[in-house]
Amino acid sequence: MAERLFPILYLELDAVGLAILLIVLFGQQRTGRGSPDQRYFSALVLSGMAMLALDVFMWLLDGRTFPLARALLSAATAAYYLATPLVAYFWLRYCDHHIYRDEKRLRRRRAAYLIPFLLNAALCVSSIWTGAVFYLDAANVYHRGAWFAAHGVVALSYLLCAVWMIWQRASARRITPAERVYLTLFMVPPAIGVAVQWSFYGVTILWIMVAVSILFIYINVQNQQIFSDPLTGLNNRRRFSQYLDVRAQTALPEGQRLYALMLDLDRLKHINDTYGHAAGDRALMRMADALKRACAERNDFLARIGGDEFVLLCQRESEEEVRQTVDRLRGHLEALNALNDEPFEVAFSAGWAEFGKEGRRSVEAVLAAADRHMYAIKSVHERSRGGRR
Repeated sequence: MAERLFPILYLELDAVGLAILLIVLFGQQRTGRGSPDQRYFSALVLSGMAMLALDVFMWLLDGRTFPLARALLSAATAAYYLATPLVAYFWLRYCDHHIYRDEKRLRRRRAAYLIPFLLNAALCVSSIWTGAVFYLDAANVYHRGAWFAAHGVVALSYLLCAVWMIWQRASARRITPAERVYLTLFMVPPAIGVAVQWSFYGVTILWIMVAVSILFIYINVQNQQIFSDPLTGLNNRRRFSQYLDVRAQTALPEGQRLYALMLDLDRLKHINDTYGHAAGDRALMRMADALKRACAERNDFLARIGGDEFVLLCQRESEEEVRQTVDRLRGHLEALNALNDEPFEVAFSAGWAEFGKEGRRSVEAVLAAADRHMYAIKSVHERSRGGRR
């Protein structure tokens, strides 16, 4: 009786997993699929759905003896093990692009990323005749082969590469600590599923665990989109306002002050008009990258609050420390300009205001004061450029 119930239970789990991924896929399509992040995430969802469908197919065919049953089960099992690393492969590509935002980098790495998958594919297809990864007995019942673990090793190599990428020092400048945690947590449920599945022959929970992980990432991405700027990945004005309200009610350590540092790109309109709006977007992303690098080792809050306006909320002892932060930021931006072969350089003007000084206790008052200071400095920059011409 129990043996007859197990396949029904696993089919129900697969059905639940497919339902979860269908909901995620439709939700993803509703928000658009234009960005590379969205495309890689959609590929991740579709590969998970394919694995659940193949798992259903294998359960329905295992032990059946009708005409073509053996050929169908053999093909389905080969496809299953061939495609198993796809979820991990697309997860690695998603992490790579999410961290570095560089399509050229991904194209350069495509061949290296594909090599383990292709080697596994050749081994799995050959298993139809060799039985290396799997074989079917006379009753058309599936069994693991001597090289069964190969597909898991390939998938694990992709996941370990993703973990290394997420936690290497350079990534800390590009993604937030919260992003590093949730990108890593994606791999926990599948790891549990693999451990259980390999330890207890016949138990199949891997793909429902993958569906749970994908749902977890989807929820985090949706939450992030509510509070993030879609171009730069920084916090948006809504998140800044909420954060500043909380910080305003939090006591500062003795000797520390809270500053809002306002930054505005110089001549962004000229870049847009001369080189196109795509170039203007790249200028904004370069500025965001410099901000992340400059504040990688400080607990500063970064946001893009308008077209070419950024704000940095920082805790410092004096205005001199704020000036040092601006100088450090300028140095990072100049280094990025030197590394870039675009026909324009990115520059900025900065102004700041201390929270609580002169009665400034609201978001609007602090931003207005920082904005006035910034534009006073910006007008000096513009007069200086005019004098040089």
